[in-house]
Parts: sequence; structure tokens; C-alpha cells
Amino acid sequence: MCRVTPRDSQDKISELLLHVAVRTHVADSRVDLHRLHTVLYFSDRACLRAHGSTITDGEYARWPEGPVLRSMRYAIKEMENRGDAQVVGDPDQGQWLIALREPGLLGHLSDDELAVVDDVVSELTYLPDRQLMMLIEDDAGWAAAEDGEPILMEMAFITRPEVTDKVRERAEQLARQQG
Repeated sequence: MCRVTPRDSQDKISELLLHVAVRTHVADSRVDLHRLHTVLYFSDRACLRAHGSTITDGEYARWPEGPVLRSMRYAIKEMENRGDAQVVGDPDQGQWLIALREPGLLGHLSDDELAVVDDVVSELTYLPDRQLMMLIEDDAGWAAAEDGEPILMEMAFITRPEVTDKVRERAEQLARQQG
């Protein structure tokens, strides 16, 4: 079962970030900070659907490039200050989180949470940027929020219907009928 308390959520986010950084670096496929936000977002959504709670207990905001975990910047800054991780790269060209120590997952992430994260990392790491953006755009929570606004995690239980020509025609017909 996924579990988190407010007191340990920052430590949990830090260990989770280190885990993803180590796992993707070993696979020679480091994820940039944008994709890292997306991995955490889809991990939280998947854990919420499967186990009833998120991993990070964090709030995400909608940005044009995708969901952003509001507390991630703070967690990364703390990790850099402790010497646990380092951000490399150029903000305009892309930045990556490099783990400078192994994550201490014991006591922070349950087996269920770790399995969810590893599944999401496997699915999203090699996904081309355009396909990743399509996945984000298809997410009901991201689509329902305005830029800069919080994303309701409960939207993880809603799937966006496919808009076919038949659906579009019916919507136009109903709009004409309603004036």
C-alpha cells in the first residue's frame, strides 16, 4: 500500500528522485528535469489508482510543457546542499539530476510504491518527446487545469473520451438544438 505522512514527504521525494536518477543513469538514459516531473506525476497517478494514495503527497501544477511537482525544486536544492545530488546542464538546453549517492529507499518507499515507480520509469524513459507530450495532453487532470493552476489528482480516475467524427457531429447537433 502507498503511504506518506507530511513529515517525511520531503525525504521521500528526495529518495524517489535519487532512485529515478540512479535507475535512468545506469540505463544510459538520464531523464531531464522536465521528464522527471512527468515520471513522478504518472507514478503518483498510478499509485493513487492502484492503492488509493499518492507516493509523494505533493501538489502538481499544470505548465505548458507538462505537470510540475511544486515541491521538487525545494527537494533538489536540499539534496544539492547536502551533497546528495547535482543538477547539470543548461536551463535553456536541458538539465539533469545526477545522484551523488545511492538512494536510501528503506523506510521511505514501500515495495508497492517502488514497483509503480519502476513501471512508470520503464514506460516513459525511452518514449520520444512528442509521444510523451501526447500522453500528457491526454491526461484528464492536466487537460482540466489552466496553466499555473493545481492539477486535481482525483482526475486520475477519469479517462478522456476519444473525440471521433461521430462524437463531434453529435456535439454540434446538440449545440444547434440548444441555440
